[in-house]
Amino acid sequence: MKKTNKDSVQKQQTALVFNLSGLGDTLLFLPALSLLKAQLPELRVVSMTMLKSCRDLLTASPLVDEVLYHPILSSSFLKNLFFFMGLRGRHFDYGILPYASNRIEYNVASFLCGAQKRMGHRYQLDPYASFTDLNHVIIRQVSTKHSVEENRDLLVAGGLLNTETHDLSQRNAITIPETDDQEAGAFFQKWIGRTIVGIHAGCNTLKNQHRRCYPPEKFARVLNAIQKKNPDVFFAIFSGDADRALTSQLVPHLEPTSFEVIEPRSILVCAGLIRRCGYFISNDSGLMHLAAYMKVPIVAIFGPTNPDFVHPWDVSHEVVRRGLPCQPCFNYSRRPLSCKEGIDFSCITDLAEMDVVNAFQKLRLK
Repeated sequence: MKKTNKDSVQKQQTALVFNLSGLGDTLLFLPALSLLKAQLPELRVVSMTMLKSCRDLLTASPLVDEVLYHPILSSSFLKNLFFFMGLRGRHFDYGILPYASNRIEYNVASFLCGAQKRMGHRYQLDPYASFTDLNHVIIRQVSTKHSVEENRDLLVAGGLLNTETHDLSQRNAITIPETDDQEAGAFFQKWIGRTIVGIHAGCNTLKNQHRRCYPPEKFARVLNAIQKKNPDVFFAIFSGDADRALTSQLVPHLEPTSFEVIEPRSILVCAGLIRRCGYFISNDSGLMHLAAYMKVPIVAIFGPTNPDFVHPWDVSHEVVRRGLPCQPCFNYSRRPLSCKEGIDFSCITDLAEMDVVNAFQKLRLK
């Protein structure tokens, strides 16, 4: 069991990690966290999150000593203020804002918590608009680097990692509890002998992010074409509260015997289910990164977001995108996603279906 914030403060150094920006960004911090704990095993890592999925994932991680869960979005300003100010008495040695958590609110939250050494990124877009200068250690976003590499570089700049070559391929930060893994295994028993392809048709809906999703009707035609070429394939369609609307538009167009919709009761059961998939086809989403962490080969569908930053990490994958001159148009900033060219996100809505089908066929041949 993780210790709660009511337990006595430990004498060893402590780092407060602000895993606030979502499941995908939390997963992309884990390789750097693995390096951190390998190099500083006595460092006490406290992770803060406002999402239940991240809370459950981090609680099960052997690399995290304590998880602080606070529902920031549904809490009042005063309640949030008292929560963050209340952490000042913990006297954290380090405050870490993983990439890409550089919002005004998160920088202010880190400042209020009062860690002695706070660190974060400065974005290329609106570099001074997010109160980044509230941190002591600031590194500039590099357009050619992946999020995983950015997180490693942040810890190096903050003096928490040495400058030697680092192995960012470790997969020791997630432990699926036996009961959750058994539940996932039992669920897949009925599909033994089939090639299970996990599907995620949704993504994060904050800041207009749902506009980066592949249209469900086109997604359905892709799956029907794949099933026709690969009769052994069965689709496990992962869904949840945020995905239900897109899933409901997808499934009426599929062959009734080719799929099942799965709504896992927890992110850890979801991880166990994804781990058993042979392949995964997804928008740029948190579940895409969970599949990557589980080493499942992925077809990743990208529109306005940048695959250089967030392509599936250290796993066999195919990125499918149109390659328009305006892609990618979404930059990390406080601004919501918008189509700057005024073409109504044609980068994703007009992506050819056969490009996705062919990417899957190519992945199967690897």
